[in-house]
Amino acid sequence: MLVRNSVESISGGAAHADQVAQAMGDVRRAVQRVVEINDSIFEASQAQRSGIGQVNEAVSRMDQVIRNNAAVVEQAAQAAFSLGEQVAAQRHAIAVFEVHSPASETTNCVLRLGGCVATARR
Repeated sequence: MLVRNSVESISGGAAHADQVAQAMGDVRRAVQRVVEINDSIFEASQAQRSGIGQVNEAVSRMDQVIRNNAAVVEQAAQAAFSLGEQVAAQRHAIAVFEVHSPASETTNCVLRLGGCVATARR
């Protein structure tokens, strides 16, 4: 009976050892899967970081272009204002001259301060 109990005990222990070995294999596979998932997350994070860096660079470039465009618009506005002032000054300068032409004939007059230099009739 002692031998029989020992054999049953050993058989039971061997069965438990097999179950433990199978459970350890399951744990090892689960750990391996966690490592694979962790690696995937790391790779995705690296790709995302790179993408965010590219977006940041693009936004910085767009900001610089917008600033340059704003400066160009400001210069154009100043030039337009200056041209407006020049036009007003020219209008004021030529306002002192009067050119008369009869309805039946046209007279072209080259003007100089103080009067006509030459008159041409067509």
